[in-house]
Amino acid sequence: MLTRSSATSRSGSRNGLSLIEVLVVLGILGLLMALLLPAVQAGRAAARRTQCRSNLHQLMVAFNVYQSAHQLYPGGIEMYTTQILPLLEQQPGADRSPVLACPSDPLEPDGSIDRSRFSYPMNDGLGSYSYPGIRNGGPRVSDRDVTDGTSNTAAFSEKLALPTFAGQLIDWDDHTDIWNRVQRRIHGAPATLEEYFDLCDTQAGRPLATWLLWTEYNHIMTPNNNNCTLVPSPDNRGLNFYEAVASSSAHSGGVHVAFADGAVRFISDSVDRKVWWAIGTRSNGEIEANEIFQ
Repeated sequence: MLTRSSATSRSGSRNGLSLIEVLVVLGILGLLMALLLPAVQAGRAAARRTQCRSNLHQLMVAFNVYQSAHQLYPGGIEMYTTQILPLLEQQPGADRSPVLACPSDPLEPDGSIDRSRFSYPMNDGLGSYSYPGIRNGGPRVSDRDVTDGTSNTAAFSEKLALPTFAGQLIDWDDHTDIWNRVQRRIHGAPATLEEYFDLCDTQAGRPLATWLLWTEYNHIMTPNNNNCTLVPSPDNRGLNFYEAVASSSAHSGGVHVAFADGAVRFISDSVDRKVWWAIGTRSNGEIEANEIFQ
């Protein structure tokens, strides 16, 4: 009399999977992972971008609370430490805050202001006192000085942080992947802002020997473009262009900009340079800024 097990064995059936079946299952699982991974990465990137936007919103709340109380915008070297961070419930005198660090930056800024390890500098206009922004090297600015309109004038934007070895002499050939974070040399005697832009856009050379620590940015160059400094020469003495410190981010396609009215908008890297210049100044009478909001 045959038992069930012997009958099963004689009939050729088996317990388990063949090698081909295992490979098919693994292939299907691999395909599913390949389909899901980009979606997961995109979801994480979207979450980081949302957090970055939220950080700028919080910064602008503090900015406008200070403006309402003092009838002046925050300003000066102590702007973050004594004027803005206390309104974000940070300890008085603190020189860093997680609110000032964009989570999308792969260098993971810690919000430290004095070492440019923070993500949200103030708008310094077009690099000349003739084209002022919200930050001003002279008297402090208020709403009445923003004659172009607070909804058309940038107050803060993003800037990729400097690494932890900022300030050290380094071999630039070991760090070519982050040349976009530092100032690069340009040579010439540009007579106009357009000429300066073209030099920086197309002829930026090697970076300077050391890092430069900025607590502001300007609108000379469009977002995620080069940072540049004009190498002094007899031909360009007397030119009143500052260094170009571009807004930059690790977000795909552009940067967040916080306007003086408190609104935060995402602006494309491909924005027309005249529009970018227009929102960088507070009192030049431009009207082109409206084009980016349509």
